[in-house]
Amino acid sequence: QGLAHIDGVYDLGGSASLPNFTVEVSGRLVIGSGNLDAHPDEIVTDYLTNANYGAGFPAAKIGSLTQYANFCTAYGIWLSPALTAQQQAQQHLADLLRATNTAPVWSEGLLKLIPYCETALTANGATYTPNITPQYDLTDDDFLYESGADPVRVTHGSPADAYNRVTVEFLNRANQYNIETVEAKDQANIELYGLRPMDPIRLHAICDGAIAQLVAQMILQRVLYIRNSYEFNLGWRFDRLEPMDIVTLTDAELELNKYQVRITEI
Repeated sequence: QGLAHIDGVYDLGGSASLPNFTVEVSGRLVIGSGNLDAHPDEIVTDYLTNANYGAGFPAAKIGSLTQYANFCTAYGIWLSPALTAQQQAQQHLADLLRATNTAPVWSEGLLKLIPYCETALTANGATYTPNITPQYDLTDDDFLYESGADPVRVTHGSPADAYNRVTVEFLNRANQYNIETVEAKDQANIELYGLRPMDPIRLHAICDGAIAQLVAQMILQRVLYIRNSYEFNLGWRFDRLEPMDIVTLTDAELELNKYQVRITEI
């Protein structure tokens, strides 16, 4: 069950061996109307829950994927993964989410997928509206810290150490699914600090050059422009916060005034 086969009448000629065939398989989740890819939210659901080849994840434990679906559709990120090598299920899922600039969050007993993108967009029949409303405006009165210690500890990433060129490897449908690469780079940063290429990122679920270019640009923007991290302690009254929530920081010592940050780890 679930296997495909090819049949028909074919002249084998006088050779004792079969020739090589190139076959394009249309998957069960194909969007259609000229688009041979699938919606990433449907891919994730099918991958996690399919009874024949899924990861055995309970469907009831998947949260709403509406925002994730709207983001991928509005930005035109569609995928065609082929699971041809054995690896952990979480790694397959991580590859899909990296291609869609999204983070997984386990909250309220559900798996939620939240895009990093903070720019609203209406396109391709969908409207993506990110939730960028801060959950709390945090000040020195909210932070827990020892006397003499900094309430907010900041780690500054040097622009000279940031990657300024990202290369994404994909399977080009327009070239018989051969492996090709696209790159995104920041020329101004390269001229200031020299070329600092990131190791090539293998995203073979992407089969369209334009999608690969968009994904490469999104990855570049995160690794190059988001360099600072902030660490702070809060009391139990803030226990509603979870990863990917946005809060603001106000700290006179760091000259922060309602500075927006996104929680990445608790």
